[in-house]
Amino acid sequence: MRDGEATGNFDATVAAIQRLLRPLARAMIKVGLTFPTFNNLARRAFVEAALEDFAVDGKPPSQSRVAILSGVHRKEVRRLAELDQAPPDPPSALPLSAKVVAVWTGERDYLDAERRPRPLPRAADDGSPSFERLVTSVSKDVRPRALLDEWQRQGMVTVRDDVVHLLRPAFIPADGYQEKAYFFGRNLRDHIAAGAHNLAGVEPPFFDRAVYYDRLQPESIEELRQMALEKSMQLLIEINQRASELAAQDRREGDGGYRFTLGAFFFSASTDAREPTQSESDKEKDR
Repeated sequence: MRDGEATGNFDATVAAIQRLLRPLARAMIKVGLTFPTFNNLARRAFVEAALEDFAVDGKPPSQSRVAILSGVHRKEVRRLAELDQAPPDPPSALPLSAKVVAVWTGERDYLDAERRPRPLPRAADDGSPSFERLVTSVSKDVRPRALLDEWQRQGMVTVRDDVVHLLRPAFIPADGYQEKAYFFGRNLRDHIAAGAHNLAGVEPPFFDRAVYYDRLQPESIEELRQMALEKSMQLLIEINQRASELAAQDRREGDGGYRFTLGAFFFSASTDAREPTQSESDKEKDR
């Protein structure tokens, strides 16, 4: 790569990271997470990335090379390399709720003729589809009644005449901050990973597209928001149903070793809210 091209790529990446960090900093400040804590997290992330993603001939890099790649002092690299690298577990009820909804909206037994989630009796003695059977098919460690009570509290379902009706075709935590934070990190992690993959020019590229307009009236924004919600939700439901079929098929052949994420988002803000510009960043560095 030519020196001028390398410099241009570096500057473009700096500008992109600057845009990314602004809303991240806002989210951290709101919960009292300050820069020194973020600095420690970033230091560890740099060391982990250098260790795991920059192998040479299939061998992990030495601590000296990690120090060069990451800019982290070698003594700190050694200390961080010895720490437990496992991420914290998600909130206990989170994976269960997400999986149960995925099965209810994805597997044929729980869908009606139009492939929509069927209302389910709470229990069925003959083994036919029921809420109890649904939950125990995912996990036998949680009582279906306990999950049902929690879902009713969150507005996920309603129960009429002992029949459970799903109100939202996706698990969206209504109030739990910890659950929302888990999906915040999980979904943005994969979106950033897809963008970084494409930025590196790796083939084939991942799909990563967006539509954006400005100078719109609030009424237009609301119409587009509703349209995005409807269309995106339909796509996610269809993908989930096909993924459920393929997962059942692939399980018979053993663990294939791959996972995927498909996400959708909608965001709007006042056009008066400026992002920091590259020239402002340069001024900050010169101070």
